[in-house]
Amino acid sequence: MAEPVARMRESIERHVERARGATTTRRAMPVPVAPLARRVATTMARLHGRGGEAPRIEVELDEALALPMPEADLFEVIGNLVDNACKYGARRVRVFDES
Repeated sequence: MAEPVARMRESIERHVERARGATTTRRAMPVPVAPLARRVATTMARLHGRGGEAPRIEVELDEALALPMPEADLFEVIGNLVDNACKYGARRVRVFDES
């Protein structure tokens, strides 16, 4: 549970910085998506499995896929998508790219 709490705290701090205009405009380094998505999957399976059966979250991404954005922002985006899929979808969630 410590990781989701730490991520929420980082997210709040990032949003406060943006509101103050303290973010930079420099281009972010590409972040590998697959390892980050696997971390999200593990966290969400634990979170949504408490008190019942954990959802089956599969990550099927090209290991070379990387996006030029801050890692914390990418974690938040993937986390929100997987969280919503777990809340409102079936017990099986797939994170994949169609290329």
